[in-house]
Amino acid sequence: MRQVPKEYSSTLSSLQDQAVPCHFKAIEEVLIRNLGHNLSDTFLSLDEQPLAAASIAQVHKAVLKDHQAVAIKVQYPGLEQQMKLDTTTMYFISKSITWFFPEYRFGWLVAEFVQAISLELDFIQEAGNSERTANNFKNNKWVKVPHVFWGLTTKQVLTMEFCTGHKVDDVDYLKERKIDPVKVAKVLLEMFAEMIFIHGFLHGDPHPGNILVSPEGQNGFSLVLLDHGIYKQLNDKFRLDYCQLWKALILLDSKKLQHLGEQFGVAIGKDVLAKLC
Repeated sequence: MRQVPKEYSSTLSSLQDQAVPCHFKAIEEVLIRNLGHNLSDTFLSLDEQPLAAASIAQVHKAVLKDHQAVAIKVQYPGLEQQMKLDTTTMYFISKSITWFFPEYRFGWLVAEFVQAISLELDFIQEAGNSERTANNFKNNKWVKVPHVFWGLTTKQVLTMEFCTGHKVDDVDYLKERKIDPVKVAKVLLEMFAEMIFIHGFLHGDPHPGNILVSPEGQNGFSLVLLDHGIYKQLNDKFRLDYCQLWKALILLDSKKLQHLGEQFGVAIGKDVLAKLC
């Protein structure tokens, strides 16, 4: 199992350095098949050693002819066909469990998983999510979303701007750079609050590998948001109710909390309310 270098940059850091990377020859074939031309006509250089590797793809650093550094997310060859086989097997097992155990009520999980993985396997929709998020945060001086190179992006290949940074939970790095961890936490909180309460378009995989702290930026640092494969569109009713929930928590309004809990399908016991309020 390979380890990803501590300092790296990519547009694909959902890759949590846990997977064995695919041999570059197979990755090269995917690139040629998707980009449709000799790679040397497009890239000045293309690193064979991946920056990171995970379950559905790996990312490589490259330099375009105009000297622009990019990160290329490449889907593993044959993955889509394998996923179809695996999800069919999951459906069969789930239905079999339901037949033997009628009280089983989790068949919906398979459908949710299949929908999510189908979205993740389509890098074009991921690129669209990325651009939408970049536009949402265009006036936010703290948040950066890497630029998408659409001419080098397909369903299986995603080419984006190469951005430097460290994982948001790397406190030692923050201290070395004299970046205040409390300020980083505040900006992180505000970024997701803006997603939830203002845009209603929420990143679905916000682990530390998908949020880099870059030393670049007008204010000493910026947060680089990566991996836009999964997003949740929040409707206005949910967002309003969620606002009311936080208001009730702040005001210690037990009746409102209980009512909103029912709205969200969560039963809040009297003992819990007593502790909260």
